[in-house]
Amino acid sequence: MRVSGGPICGFTNRGDGQNMNLGRNTWLGRGVGTLVALLFVFAGTSHAEGRGFLLPEAISEHADRIDHLFWLIFALTGIVFVGTEGLLLYFIWKYRAKEGGKAYHTHGNHKVEIIWTSIPALILGVLALLQFNLWVDIKDPERAPLDDPQAQEVHVLAKQFEWLFRYPGPDNKWGTEDDFSYNRLVVPQDRPVILRIKSLDVIHSLFLPELRFKQDAVPGMVITGWFQAYKAGKWEIACAELCGASHYKMRGEYEIVPPEEWDARYAEMYDEAGPIDYDSPTEFFRFWPVDQYVKALEFYEGEEEGR
Repeated sequence: MRVSGGPICGFTNRGDGQNMNLGRNTWLGRGVGTLVALLFVFAGTSHAEGRGFLLPEAISEHADRIDHLFWLIFALTGIVFVGTEGLLLYFIWKYRAKEGGKAYHTHGNHKVEIIWTSIPALILGVLALLQFNLWVDIKDPERAPLDDPQAQEVHVLAKQFEWLFRYPGPDNKWGTEDDFSYNRLVVPQDRPVILRIKSLDVIHSLFLPELRFKQDAVPGMVITGWFQAYKAGKWEIACAELCGASHYKMRGEYEIVPPEEWDARYAEMYDEAGPIDYDSPTEFFRFWPVDQYVKALEFYEGEEEGR
């Protein structure tokens, strides 16, 4: 069907009947060039800040495995994107409007459609299995090294708009008089760290980017998470869940301490904080009594042994 009465899709015609697409192509080229330049600037800035390209530094085994899966998916989707967009541009050029050209009808090819549906389905199935195994290794509490004598357990209490941390004290036993709270997450390098996470008010999300650790803190629930860092240093804690008007303030710091410095650092933390005073109105761990936690833990451990 031929349409008359003016140009279609906003094309303007010159006196010789040719489309004036030169200006449009020029602006398209400038846009693509600007985008590429911005990508290079972003990459350079990221490397300058020590964050790498796209992802922050990885400092744990879980982080390495997550990054490997991320880059595998990135490569696969990148290949598909470049291939499909390349074909699109080629077909736009090959089947562009030509003087005297005629339209014709064509039908789909069932064989080709089955192929291009089956291959992505197979790839997605393999990726699903890979990510599921990784997810279980990270998230399943039964795979956490709870029985490891070297594991360091820390209680994490989230509240608007700060993170609080409770430690078992020098005797490494919960429910004794030397339990103390601290305003930073400080844990040893090359040892398992068990986090028991709870929220006092609304849903928060504990995000440790370099460890690729992210776990929601939910009111009324104690959720277990774990990691093992292989590099010492200090990094930022973020809340990855919109938790109120001052969500942007809910930041913190976590510190990974070398093994040879851990005992001295732990003693320094205890001397600085002192034992928890549960009668103090400024001590928010009074809303999470440690004796209740110990009883619940003993109950669940007894159930596990009875199975």
